[in-house]
Parts: sequence; C-alpha cells; structure tokens
Amino acid sequence: MRTLLEKIDKTTVNLYSKAIYDGPIDLIETEEAYNVAIEELKKQPLLGIDSETKPSFKKGHINQVCLLQVASAEKAYLFRLNKIGFPNSLIDLLGNKKIKKVGLSLHDDFLMFRRKQENSDQDIKPKGIIELQELVPTYGIAEKGLQKIYAILFKQKLSKSQRLTNWEAEELTPAQQRYAAFDAVACLQIYNELLENYKKGTYEVIPYDENQEEQITLDMFNEGLITEEEVEQTRVLRLERNAKKAKKRAEHAEYLALREAAKSIETK
Repeated sequence: MRTLLEKIDKTTVNLYSKAIYDGPIDLIETEEAYNVAIEELKKQPLLGIDSETKPSFKKGHINQVCLLQVASAEKAYLFRLNKIGFPNSLIDLLGNKKIKKVGLSLHDDFLMFRRKQENSDQDIKPKGIIELQELVPTYGIAEKGLQKIYAILFKQKLSKSQRLTNWEAEELTPAQQRYAAFDAVACLQIYNELLENYKKGTYEVIPYDENQEEQITLDMFNEGLITEEEVEQTRVLRLERNAKKAKKRAEHAEYLALREAAKSIETK
C-alpha cells in the first residue's frame, strides 16, 4: 500500500535532489504571441496557475503583479503583464468554468490580479478553481506550502532561488523562466498525482514525528542518495531547530508565570 507523509520538515526537504523542469516555455510579451496563447489555452480542460510580483524591500509597499504563469499538459506560458497588461480575453479565460484552474493560495493571486486591472471595464470572476490548500488536507497532508507538498509526493525539492529576483526586468533570464514555469507546472503535477495514484483506500497517511524524519534520512543514506557528512549536518540542523523551539516554549512559560504573578498582586 502507498504511504503519504502527513508533514515533512525543511531539513528533510533540503536533502532531496532538485526537481527540474525542462519542458517548453512560451514567453508572452507581444499582442501576437498573446493571441496565439489564448487560443491554445481555451482548448485545454485543466490548467495550472501561479503568479510573480517584483519583490519590495520597502515596508508597506507592494508592487503590482507582473507575471502570470499558466501551464497546460503540453507547455508553460508566461504572460508578462507589466508589458501586455491584463486583456479582457485573459479575464474570460480565468472565468471560464469549463476549464479547471488549479493552484496554491489562489485567493491571494486573484486579489493581485484585480489590483492590476482595477481600471478595466471587466471584473475578474474566477470560476473552475481548484485550491490545493483545500484539496491536500482531504488526502491527509497537513502542509500548506508548494515546496513541502511537492516533496511529500515526489521526493524532490522545488528550487526557490529565483523567488526574490526582479520580475519586471526588461528580459527574464532562462533561470527565472524555468522557475516561474515550474511553479505552475508543479500545481498540475500535484493535482494529477493525487487523483491518479491516491484514491481512497489505496494509501496510508503516516503521522508526523521527529523519529520518522531521522528514519527518512537514514533510508536516503542507505540508498546512497546522501553522504554520511550530510546525515550528520542534518542531525545538527534538527538539534538547533529543536533548541529554538524549546527556548520559545521556555520564554512563553516564563511570560505566563510573570503575568499570573502580576494578576495576583493586582487582586490584593
């Protein structure tokens, strides 16, 4: 019987080999490319969706969304919204209930989309939406982030190295394009994997505990996937993590004790 981990810690995720997307990518920066992409996407029954925003390092300032990633079974499309805007036909695609759209934390994405086209005469009314953060708990997975969900299902790590790069740059680098495309593709892969290989009664959910993480590390070492040095480094990281948790618990306990002491003085 198949198994699914309920949760996974970051140190274990970092031991996995990096997942790679080497499929086709269409970079949409012109009206001509946009029109071709929309016609192709309108024929698809299922799409993966994600978005990127130029990071802001100024407190209280949020940039507008500048990239919409849409993945089909055949390829990934990167719509550079900072160059082509948010045309009505793209809004129609998001509102087409016959085409399922799967993604993670889509509510936040759609809020950003509405900000992007707030001066448009057409409002975004998304339909056919499948939210992974609502779907995965029905399979027993307690994680909310794309990287950890992907690691649980595929035992590979999604790279986050490009997350804080400039998504409004005049030209996106190949690394940026692969990163952005993979986030949308990964949503599709997760959805399809769950539906195809984890039907009710065909798998068992493994509850989280720290001993389980140690066993995963040893299994990877025994399979020749990691070195003895990596095993020791992982143990150190887990001990440091647990020490920080213990410190927080102790500080909280001290806070509660002081608060109770203050209350007892007030009541006298």
